[in-house]
Amino acid sequence: DLVGRDQELARLSDPQNRLIAIGGIGGQVKSSLAAFYALTCRRKPEYEFVEWRDCREQNDTFHTVLIKTVQSLIGNTTSLDTLKELSIDKLAQELASYFSQRQGILVFDNVDHYVDLHTGSPLGPLKALLDSIQPQQLKTQLVFTARPLLKFESANADSIMLRGLADHDARALFEQKSSSEISDSDFAVLRDVTEGHPLWILLIAARCRHQKVTAKFVLDEIASGKGELPERTILSIWNTLNDKQKTVLRTL
Repeated sequence: DLVGRDQELARLSDPQNRLIAIGGIGGQVKSSLAAFYALTCRRKPEYEFVEWRDCREQNDTFHTVLIKTVQSLIGNTTSLDTLKELSIDKLAQELASYFSQRQGILVFDNVDHYVDLHTGSPLGPLKALLDSIQPQQLKTQLVFTARPLLKFESANADSIMLRGLADHDARALFEQKSSSEISDSDFAVLRDVTEGHPLWILLIAARCRHQKVTAKFVLDEIASGKGELPERTILSIWNTLNDKQKTVLRTL
């Protein structure tokens, strides 16, 4: 369940924003926010399609992602071998034409490798795709997630940098995931040490719930440790997590 991020969801839902970038450090729920939004759109009849592309897969370059997207959305009668022979520019043009005619949502998750770390400009095949698109003509909304914030040169686009949760959302997240209330004094410490970072809050909440200890106990343990907060938190909680939870952390 997504807690908070109401302002960001409002920006995603703005019909004027045909291109959306979501940025932020690991654990700021970029993918979760995009997934929540996509699932919400999937329930609405006006959308012809809602698609998700994970661009972090090691065996898939963005070129391959574009090929699979063309095949999925357009090329039902076109062989994969034929599509592989098309240039990135040609694939981008095919998709741009399709996106101008069909109302849908397409999320490109984890496009970090195709965003300039210093300027936020798109690189390589992502740039080719965006150069082929006229945002004001898009019926499809394109959403991109990456740690560096992708920047667009368009009035019909928005770039959202995720930061720590607001206090009321941070508190709600902790209490929901820990299945316990937190005192004002302990929450003040939690807020200061996590800076509202959702993943760090989740890790502390998980420790409280799994080991049936108080927030104060975990926060005192963190305060007495060495190193930065994420390292201290993970080391203190790692052995309490199940295999699925450990897998999630390894992929962040």
